[in-house]
Amino acid sequence: MKGIPVPFIVAGILCAIGLGLLPASFHWGPVNYVASVPSGSFIHVVQFEMYSGGILNIEYEVSSGGSVSFALWKHGKFWDWRYNGAPFSAMYSSDSGTFDRIKMQVSEPGTYLIVFGHGPENGSALQEVRVSYEADALNPFALGVSIGALATGAVVVVIGAWIRGKNRPRATVRLERGTRPSSEGERDDLEGSPRGRV
Repeated sequence: MKGIPVPFIVAGILCAIGLGLLPASFHWGPVNYVASVPSGSFIHVVQFEMYSGGILNIEYEVSSGGSVSFALWKHGKFWDWRYNGAPFSAMYSSDSGTFDRIKMQVSEPGTYLIVFGHGPENGSALQEVRVSYEADALNPFALGVSIGALATGAVVVVIGAWIRGKNRPRATVRLERGTRPSSEGERDDLEGSPRGRV
């Protein structure tokens, strides 16, 4: 029994990779980060992208310096509020806390901000916050790799089948004078046959 041709093995591996990455194409994270809020009237902004609507999960815990304020913003609305006097319109906010876990539906893609500031009693302290965030939403990198692997696997199958067909040995037909093959690839041995003699 002949072994499986190498192109088909490669194609199988690529297709397995592509199929394996499909579930990850609609989830990203978790991203783990340490946010430092300097002493004084400062904030720390963590920026990330949502490439589609989905479920966003955020968890934070203060590791030093006491309670912090926390807010989740759409990018443009935060800067309009902070510098242009627009109304406060955070998607979620907490004035003081040392730990929180948020799960919320984000309806549209875009740039989002996690903003940490000092709690009411900790304006002069350097604070550090461990934050982790992830989302059940489109992951374009994983989706691109998955589609690319599946497409490449399909191309390798086609090329492998073409090479295999091209290298397949063909039967030769020997014709003697006055004879004709009954079908393509069939060899008529007409030696000694009265029909083959002139």
